[in-house]
Amino acid sequence: MIALFVVLGLVIAAGVWIGVRAVMAKSELEAILPLVQPVQDAVQARDFDELADLAAQAQDHAAAAADLTGDPVWRAAEIIPFVGQNLAAVRVVSASMDDISSSVGPLLTVANELKNSAESGFDLAIVSQAEQPLADASTAFGTADDAFDALDRSALLPPVADAVDKVGTIVSDGAPLTTGLAQASRVLPTFLGADEPRTILVMLQNTAELRTGGGITGSFILLGADGGHLKILSQADSSDFKSLDAPLPIVPASTIDLYGDRIGEWVQNTSMTADFALTAALANTWWKGYSGAEADAVVSLDLTTIAALLSTAQPVTLPDGSSITDENIVERVLVEPYFTLDQAQQTAFQTLVTRAAMDSIVKSDIDPFAWVNALAGPVREGRVSAWSSNPDEQSVLDDTVLVGPAGRLAAAGPDSFGVYFNDRTAGKMDSYLDASIASGSASCRPDGVVDIRIEVTLTNTADADAASWPWLVTGGGHEGIAPGDIGTSVSVAAPEGAVFEGVWIDGAPVRVDSGEDAGFLNNRALVTVSPGQSKTAEFRIAVDEAPRAGIDILHTPLLRTPALSTFDVACS
Repeated sequence: MIALFVVLGLVIAAGVWIGVRAVMAKSELEAILPLVQPVQDAVQARDFDELADLAAQAQDHAAAAADLTGDPVWRAAEIIPFVGQNLAAVRVVSASMDDISSSVGPLLTVANELKNSAESGFDLAIVSQAEQPLADASTAFGTADDAFDALDRSALLPPVADAVDKVGTIVSDGAPLTTGLAQASRVLPTFLGADEPRTILVMLQNTAELRTGGGITGSFILLGADGGHLKILSQADSSDFKSLDAPLPIVPASTIDLYGDRIGEWVQNTSMTADFALTAALANTWWKGYSGAEADAVVSLDLTTIAALLSTAQPVTLPDGSSITDENIVERVLVEPYFTLDQAQQTAFQTLVTRAAMDSIVKSDIDPFAWVNALAGPVREGRVSAWSSNPDEQSVLDDTVLVGPAGRLAAAGPDSFGVYFNDRTAGKMDSYLDASIASGSASCRPDGVVDIRIEVTLTNTADADAASWPWLVTGGGHEGIAPGDIGTSVSVAAPEGAVFEGVWIDGAPVRVDSGEDAGFLNNRALVTVSPGQSKTAEFRIAVDEAPRAGIDILHTPLLRTPALSTFDVACS
């Protein structure tokens, strides 16, 4: 009996202990909330002194909360049903805020130095100094992200759930950003010529005529990088490269089986494959044939990315007095010339504009924070890919979103599918192509096999009289697609073990091409839409296990980003 009272007394004491500490932790965490808006304002203004002060205040409160919720008694109480889930959530919020806020101080010191060093180039010494602080911040955010993912949120009290949602959003947004910046700090110094001058071949993708990695390679710009400073060395248009009678031998037979010989016969098709290492090798092979030398690195960009970078640079004024801005460059380069200029004039104009824009970007005072802000969207959308001939740099790039379509798909995990578009019109009609992608799954079969459905809807937004447009826009029917129509080869790349079961367009089964590219099995079907028309291609796939957190779709970047949605698959 005495032992029972002792145990009961200990339980009550522990309950009181936890209750008191929970109230104190709640007070500390609530003290952080009023700092959120000032922090956001200071970030917007790039006032790093104010940020450092706010971070110190947040760290004091977060450290106190972490101390209150990190003792063994608290951890032991987390096994109690219902109560334990809330205690665990409070501990994770407290510890995450403590770790993140403590990692911010050194980072802000480096950020302040970067802010004060804006010049026509990158201060690579400061970028190198940022490597360890960024690595620490990346670790803090990554650890916190994993901890939030592991939380059982099914029984959280409203105030606790609210705190988990707010802090969890900050953590989930910050984790990939800090990881990306940490990786960039490791590769940028040597990539930009810290040790020796480098050459970087920039492939400009024309998304008015789609390819898997973005668009046809319309032009190349060779940049020289030396000590963080960039300059244009030379430029070439796709018309400077003659087509070949046979594919370049570096293209795998499986990729040719899927896409045909043209992937290795025309420079415009270098990004038809999802394998960016192959794309870079093709680009470098073409460039060596043109200039006599390969580049040390290859970077792929589209005009949407150039527009984003142009927003950080000096205005561009053309010889005719007109201006090129981040708001009009896409229209002026990818739409207007095909209606108003002949082919030679169009090439000359596009070459002039892209060089002037790139010249402005690399010669303007570079604000690293403006670049990060401008590139966040294009990088997230897969509009930027990079490859390096330096094995150490490439090993870092392999772990980033810059690795290219196939690498991004592999990193996304076994529940991910790639949806890729390749134009079959041979014109520039993809400026008028809208797309949406819907996905769903259902487990209906007695053997447990799961049905995956991916529906790709394409819409031709061109005017009803598009057939009368210039052949440079419509393709002139040369590839068997009627003028005004948009013909698109739609491919879906599936994870290992998936089995394709056919493609239906608007409910009718159609012929498909199957093949392997970059280690992924693909099914491909041609979808043709007339002006004002929409069609839906449904890809049916069988997999062994249901997606754990839903289907993840990665896709070719279009001029207008496709809408993504999910739907319930009905068992028949």
